[in-house]
Order: sequence, then structure tokens, then C-alpha cells
Amino acid sequence: YGLVGSEMCIRDSTGPIKRRIALHFAVLSAYLRAGGDVMSIGNQIMSIRRERQLTQEQFGSLFHVTRQTVSNWENGVSHS
Repeated sequence: YGLVGSEMCIRDSTGPIKRRIALHFAVLSAYLRAGGDVMSIGNQIMSIRRERQLTQEQFGSLFHVTRQTVSNWENGVSHS
């Protein structure tokens, strides 16, 4: 279907929280690809995660990434 990353999570997820977080993440990813500020994205990810009272590990499991990856996102660390 041509879906990748967070877009695939929206279609494949079963819970409303996971769908909502995936949608936020897809929007943030698009913002970053368009040249948005990495630190701003990290702050938004942290805000979404904390608002839903999720640990970095719980948030990461929604996207099949490690806690360290979520930490890197939140701290604006890029390994490009």
C-alpha cells in the first residue's frame, strides 16, 4: 500500500490511544521531513508521551523502537 513507518501504525493499530499517537507522530514526521526544528519535534513527542502518562519504553513499544530511540527523539539527537 506504500505506507511506511508511523503511517502503517495508523492502519494496523487497534487501540484509540495508539492511533492518536501514531497520527501525531505522522504529522511530526512530516514536519521534520519538511525541514522543521528537531528540538521542537522532541518537545512535542515528550509532551504527547507525558500527557498520556507513558514511559519512554511504553511509547517506544507502540512504534517498535527502543527506549533509547525515544530518548534520542526527545533530546533532538539525530543519527543521519
